[in-house]
Amino acid sequence: MARLSFRRADLLRLIKRAREAPAAHLMLVGDHGVYFMNPSEKPPRTCVYANGCNPNTDENWWMEKSATFGGDDGAEQFPLNEVQEWIDANTGSQISIEITAEQIAFLAPVT
Repeated sequence: MARLSFRRADLLRLIKRAREAPAAHLMLVGDHGVYFMNPSEKPPRTCVYANGCNPNTDENWWMEKSATFGGDDGAEQFPLNEVQEWIDANTGSQISIEITAEQIAFLAPVT
């Protein structure tokens, strides 16, 4: 089991842009970092990186990505409304997901 956290404000901006696209879902991607993105946005896409998993700013991003998302590349799709409900239910500045071999779950705020 592993946890990743994201800045709530960044995810809210991503959702706003996705609704303008319009997009039906967001993707959680693990490749060169771990991040949420709008797959219907034309490149360069806006990416909201998990804390510690941004290759542009985090020195140990690969170790953190491997420890939480695994060593292989992958992506999971989430309905935009489900992500919006997760964010709305968590008013903290940081919000988290929990990753296991069986599922990815939205969690309460990181304190």
